[in-house]
Amino acid sequence: MKKNKENIIILISFAFIILFGWVCQVIINLNKKPDKYSYSIYNDSTTESQESQTDEDDLYIDLNKADRSQLMMLDGIGETTANAIIEYRNINGKFNNIEELMNVNGIGEKKFLAVKDHIYVEDPIYTTTSVSSTTVHTTEKTTSATTQTTTAPSPETKPETKPKTEPETEPVTQMSLEDHIPIDLNTASFDELMLLPKMTEETANEIISVREQIGGFSNINELLLVESLTQPQIKAMIDYVYVE
Repeated sequence: MKKNKENIIILISFAFIILFGWVCQVIINLNKKPDKYSYSIYNDSTTESQESQTDEDDLYIDLNKADRSQLMMLDGIGETTANAIIEYRNINGKFNNIEELMNVNGIGEKKFLAVKDHIYVEDPIYTTTSVSSTTVHTTEKTTSATTQTTTAPSPETKPETKPKTEPETEPVTQMSLEDHIPIDLNTASFDELMLLPKMTEETANEIISVREQIGGFSNINELLLVESLTQPQIKAMIDYVYVE
């Protein structure tokens, strides 16, 4: 009887050891689960980041229809700049082309180049100021004919000889911007380019050089290819030039 009790105690002890080992294994497995879950979250976060990057690359919005939240998806466009874009659009009716975005306060050439591949307008319009919108003053040249009167010689005196007169030369007229606008960028001479506002000799020569290199300007916005030409200079002269 005593031996049987010892055997039962041994079996119970053995079962307890097995149960204890099983519980420890369960606890170990439970401790590992958060790591796997965390890894899954990390993968999901990475995937979302990649999808966000892909969405930004595929971003292409209409400047005349985008709301503030859509505009703020553009690189470098915050809430203040997005509001300024909408305000400009409301005042002017719409954007005629994407380059007009540089007219918005807070958007310069650098920021425009960063977003230009992600924006568009339907049926863009590139216009030049017509001659009728600018008052062109023409100067009327009046030539005064000088009349010379000669008196008949008296019989007692010898006739006076007429002094030789040198041929009259027309006065040199100075070139003026009003007489030449609008100026075709593809045919303008150096002197005509120098008539434009804020133009320098260096920039005029560079415009001609770039024009020869690219085989002629296809639109006014290609003036951005002229390195010495700043944005304020382009804005100052854009109403006086055109590309045929």
